[in-house]
Amino acid sequence: MEKLDIIIALLVVILTSGLAKFIATAFYRRMSGDTHTRIVNVWISRGEYEMALSEVNKFLQKRPADSHLLWLRAIVYFKQNEWKKARSEFESLITNEPLYGEDALKYVEAIDKQAGESAHINSKEN
Repeated sequence: MEKLDIIIALLVVILTSGLAKFIATAFYRRMSGDTHTRIVNVWISRGEYEMALSEVNKFLQKRPADSHLLWLRAIVYFKQNEWKKARSEFESLITNEPLYGEDALKYVEAIDKQAGESAHINSKEN
């Protein structure tokens, strides 16, 4: 009978530790914003930029300083050819988020190049 009690106790410990790990993981994901960025990335990968923008803005209401969400919003504006908005977002990241600075600068340069090409095309048409 003692062996059965020990086995039952071990099973209880295993089950509760598994449940605790599940809860901790779910809590961490909620707090880290990992789930938010995954959702936005899915919409971006599908080309559903309006949905991506809607979701990222909703998540930014809860986590306004989340640099990765701010990065994703800049990316969405870029993919929508919203050059002024994208440039503003990337410039903000360059100033406020050093980890994103180098990559954000590349996007700003791409936006400037796009603006230059558009101006060149427009001048040829006139």
